[in-house]
Amino acid sequence: SQEVPAGGRVLGDGEGEALDGAETLQQRGGGEIPEEEVRLGMQTGGLAMLSLTLILFLGWSRTTARLGRVLAALGDLGRGQGVSARQPFGAPRTGRLVRDEIDQLNDTLLDLADQWQTLEHKVREQATALKLRMRELDRERNFVSSLLDTAKVLVLTLDPQGRVALANQHAVKLTGFDPEDLLGRHFFDLL
Repeated sequence: SQEVPAGGRVLGDGEGEALDGAETLQQRGGGEIPEEEVRLGMQTGGLAMLSLTLILFLGWSRTTARLGRVLAALGDLGRGQGVSARQPFGAPRTGRLVRDEIDQLNDTLLDLADQWQTLEHKVREQATALKLRMRELDRERNFVSSLLDTAKVLVLTLDPQGRVALANQHAVKLTGFDPEDLLGRHFFDLL
């Protein structure tokens, strides 16, 4: 049986064997390779190497650019800028055929940015609620204070040891003490 090479020509006896290091095509009867074909082969090989180098460079540049965006966003997140950390990425990438470590970093960064935004929102809500509650307590304190100061009755508040912790204006007038002297005195000292 005869072998048919990719070019389609049937090889004769012994033609299909590999050339050893000492033989040349000319010695095997293949003839000399024209210089133009050698030049064309070298140019094609050089062009192929240049193309592969360019493809590798572009792939590497894209990868380093992706990694640079992730690292910059991590820095933003570390400085407390959760929203700006999320902006370069948008939604998580789910349609990629091959996911690499940078995609995992990207997804983790998006999760962290989401958690940051959630925590930031909760803190803002709690701060607002706290401010409202403080205003409410201020109003109540002012109301109680004005009631105590306008009431024509003696009002004293004592601490657990029996010392005066609060006294209204009427109590100050009736006892004759200065407000600073009245506060902290034991109740029985006033009798």
